[in-house]
Amino acid sequence: MRLLPFATVDAATVAGWPTSAAEVAMWCGRREFPVSPGTVDGWQRDDDVQAHLPVEASLAEGWNAAQPVAYVWLRHDAAGAGG
Repeated sequence: MRLLPFATVDAATVAGWPTSAAEVAMWCGRREFPVSPGTVDGWQRDDDVQAHLPVEASLAEGWNAAQPVAYVWLRHDAAGAGG
């Protein structure tokens, strides 16, 4: 899998991930639906923001089992971080 850094041209794609207002609330805590590309692009401008990278679906399977919707990225790898 090839991973690329976030680019402004990707903002519309990322903004289109959630398919309902409820999913937006779970994804990023916002009430805005649909999420605008400008909102997503703005998140990347903060110095303390690091984009989450996609992972192979099989790696996310265990994490997704407890979630209300399936995601294809992991926020934190507890095993790789020592616990």
